[in-house]
Amino acid sequence: MEMSIDGLLTEPPTPPTKTSEALRANLKSVNSHLEAMKTEWEEERRKLVGEKATLQDATNRLNVQVRTAREEARKVADSGHAKEKVWTGVQEVRIERNSSW
Repeated sequence: MEMSIDGLLTEPPTPPTKTSEALRANLKSVNSHLEAMKTEWEEERRKLVGEKATLQDATNRLNVQVRTAREEARKVADSGHAKEKVWTGVQEVRIERNSSW
């Protein structure tokens, strides 16, 4: 053991061993794999964000179409009610004419 400047005992540097070399190689391999996974994840994320935007756009368009269809159905129903009222009025006028004769 050696004495350091502070007067504390220090351990001598450990010579490289096969175990430490194997650990370095494993660490390098794991880091490389993590980088590949990160790249893959980023690509998948970009793809999903694009799909999300496409689906939101389609949803918005369909919602507009549904709203428009409901408005048109309401107008048709309202015009149908108006026609019924007019027809009822015409029939009442005919009945009144016939009864007044």
